[in-house]
Amino acid sequence: MDKYNILREFAESWGMFLMLFVFLLVLVRTYLRPGAKKKYAEAANIVLLRGDNLEDDLKTIDETNPTPRKETRT
Repeated sequence: MDKYNILREFAESWGMFLMLFVFLLVLVRTYLRPGAKKKYAEAANIVLLRGDNLEDDLKTIDETNPTPRKETRT
């Protein structure tokens, strides 16, 4: 079989659906992983930095956007 027919049969099968579903799960897991909140908060605030001193700017971001503590329920 040639390459075209192999790829066409794969796309028509459940394989393509499963591959896209696993890809979606990996993307969601990467976005929702435990350490991602600080990374994405810093990336969102990067346009607000003055650029003079990166360490001072990051401290300012940490002070203005503290990470909320997890609520413990009993």
